[in-house]
Amino acid sequence: MTNVRKMLFAIACVVCLGLAAAACKSGAGDTDWTKRPLKTAQGTVDGIKFSIEVPDNIRQKDRGDEVGFDTLINDRVYDPSISIRSGTGTPSLEEWLKYSPEEKATRKEALADGFIISGPNEYHDNAVTVYVERAAGDKKLICHANAARGGGTPDPTGSLAKLEQLCLSLKAL
Repeated sequence: MTNVRKMLFAIACVVCLGLAAAACKSGAGDTDWTKRPLKTAQGTVDGIKFSIEVPDNIRQKDRGDEVGFDTLINDRVYDPSISIRSGTGTPSLEEWLKYSPEEKATRKEALADGFIISGPNEYHDNAVTVYVERAAGDKKLICHANAARGGGTPDPTGSLAKLEQLCLSLKAL
């Protein structure tokens, strides 16, 4: 290789490394949301104000009857996918399981003000899901969160505890 070729090759390597580093810094190369610090987000669904802990750098989409959270990097949506909506009636794990047995769920637990169901997704083997209902006056707040391999979650099973943490942080204000 001539000196000019060596210099051009070295410049090309530096440029490529710089672009790769910039992509990682922007989040495109490091999409594991479970490692991001948490922040408190607030919103309103059906007149109920709420707060929830979500990963930093997540976008919030207010859709009237639902507030959604996900991460958009370079026109690609990454996990987790979280939606908050309202419902009527009192949250009841017993009542829920009558109509939806959630056979794959690894956690079915009553809470002081509602319940949580979580585990492998019923329809997608490479995904996990969390469903939480919490009382909010005469209504209820519902958190539904999902994460799947390839959507920013290297290990869906390992992210289940983090999804539970997020949904369990849901509070009516």
